[in-house]
Amino acid sequence: MATPLFIFAATVCRFAENPRKGGGSPDDRLQKVLDRRFGGRVSDIDATYQLILDQMLADELDPDDTEDLLKEFKGILDPITLLASPLSVDSLSRLLDIRASVIEGRLDLLHAVLDVSNDRKVPIRLLHK
Repeated sequence: MATPLFIFAATVCRFAENPRKGGGSPDDRLQKVLDRRFGGRVSDIDATYQLILDQMLADELDPDDTEDLLKEFKGILDPITLLASPLSVDSLSRLLDIRASVIEGRLDLLHAVLDVSNDRKVPIRLLHK
């Protein structure tokens, strides 16, 4: 599944070891990736990102809140992925007028794909494009 991209294996490992917000043990989380049948419609890395996002929604939501959370999440993630210079949690908080603790909470489940420091002044970085 990782051929030819090692980043796929690294992303899966970070997802499996992430102790945040439920989702089961590392073995359970790894099994979720292995049980996925990718079927050629999307790349393995895209399907893995989808699994990570699906897990975030499953862990966080009551079904009635899905649309609001997705809108908030997109509003936070867009500047992280689109800006040429990465921003810190503090900078995002000021830019988006969202409390830093809310941003940290939303990004907490994405440590498999984002490098988020415990220091709110350190820029958030994508682990890969």
